[in-house]
Amino acid sequence: QAAHYYVLSSSSLLWYFDHEKRARKTPTMKISVWYLLRYNAGSIVHAVTALPLTFPFKMIIGSAKRRMEKAYYKSKVSAFLINVMATCFQVYELYLKYISMNG
Repeated sequence: QAAHYYVLSSSSLLWYFDHEKRARKTPTMKISVWYLLRYNAGSIVHAVTALPLTFPFKMIIGSAKRRMEKAYYKSKVSAFLINVMATCFQVYELYLKYISMNG
């Protein structure tokens, strides 16, 4: 959806600020898609690969946290382990973000 918004806004800006409208033979939508693929490929790859890989872990840890909150943290050891897992997962997400930015 972000790519859709990018292409729409880029196309409208190209159309509005183009002072040589009649000289341009390439449609603005085509230019906008080209800009999207050329300059935002890293963001697209990150959204397609890194985010779906982390989603199942987020769901598991979130579910475990909710269950622990419902049980009012009766077991301190399990609450500690859940918090450690959540922290490790946050570090893992930061690592994936670093890899996708510098990869």
